[in-house]
Amino acid sequence: MLCYTLTKAGKVYAGIALQGGKIHLGEEGRGRRLTRVPVPADTEVVGVRIQGIPSKRTDSVLILIKDQSGYRGGWWLKDTSGLTILAQGACARGPEYLAVLEKGGQATIHRTGRLYGDAETIRVRNEFGLIQIVDMDPLPPQTLADL
Repeated sequence: MLCYTLTKAGKVYAGIALQGGKIHLGEEGRGRRLTRVPVPADTEVVGVRIQGIPSKRTDSVLILIKDQSGYRGGWWLKDTSGLTILAQGACARGPEYLAVLEKGGQATIHRTGRLYGDAETIRVRNEFGLIQIVDMDPLPPQTLADL
């Protein structure tokens, strides 16, 4: 099973960073929660990043979804077909998830706050073991005159 990290605005990186041999989700502090997830002994580690985890589900991926919020905003997941959350941590502006995304699965991320031109809605898909990101532009505001 390949491993990926999804950072702000839909940027995807191969591998998941380790700190002290564990995956860290969230952060310490008031209103936050740091979760440390141990990795299996036979995990493929390159430097300080895990690249793959042995699994019978070769088309599934392990994905670390970091904080997606805009400046002074928040974020949430919606439409999570094929996404199984394994662990959760919390940062100042929202959650972080470690999840398995099955082949053909998807998750939609809605973001609020100042996004500085980035998409408000991002769809993450697993296409045969590769992560695909689709920026979804919000509908333009409508008035009664437009209808």
